[in-house]
Amino acid sequence: MSEKHVKRGYSELRYLILNSLKNGEKSLNELSRTSGVNWKTCDNHLIWLIGMEWVEEVFSSRYVRIFKISEKGKERLSAGKI
Repeated sequence: MSEKHVKRGYSELRYLILNSLKNGEKSLNELSRTSGVNWKTCDNHLIWLIGMEWVEEVFSSRYVRIFKISEKGKERLSAGKI
């Protein structure tokens, strides 16, 4: 018998992404691996997090994108308001 899959909510996914970024800059692949969030889901939530100014894209090329948590993102994470 297989276990029933429980879908994680947006807040939980965004918390996992921000929490992973508090340890330093990461590429999308690193972020996906360290946060435990699927690559495409991570990419979609980064769009929202960048729009909210909680995450900044610090480098972008054809092959890699690097992200870091912003001061605003650090404040939201420490306040637990995601």
